[in-house]
Amino acid sequence: MAGPLSLAGLLALLVTAIDWVSAVWPFNPGELPWRYGAVGITAGFTVTAVIGTVLLAMGQLAGGRTGSVRVLGYLTGAIAVILALALVIFALDGLQMAGRDDSAAQLPRRIGVAIVSLKLIGAVLVFGGVARGLLRAARMTLVEEKRSGPIVGSGSKAG
Repeated sequence: MAGPLSLAGLLALLVTAIDWVSAVWPFNPGELPWRYGAVGITAGFTVTAVIGTVLLAMGQLAGGRTGSVRVLGYLTGAIAVILALALVIFALDGLQMAGRDDSAAQLPRRIGVAIVSLKLIGAVLVFGGVARGLLRAARMTLVEEKRSGPIVGSGSKAG
């Protein structure tokens, strides 16, 4: 079962990454409207990325691949930090974008900022929790492997 879980997780992550790049291409982070829109789009892709990450992690854990679980834990933690930074930038960009709107457009903009911010907060918490769980699982697996150690006296009989 480890192989299909890992494959499903990788597929979900790959498709999500391709869809995200095609949605925000061409990259232009120096432009306020692009940055505002790109972070908003990113928030919509986080659920699929979390599902892909969890499937991949389950496959790696089932396969006993402690090293890859640890690497995935660190990568997932880095994603949580990046999304937290994106949340701060998005909030500031939202304030700047609201200043460009006429009074009729400000309420919808504020609602949009609130929705995307909630999505990003949720993603940060989930990715952070998944990262913590993966690193803990990798550490516990290593402790179990050290505890069980090699079986003394196993093998063929001398003589």
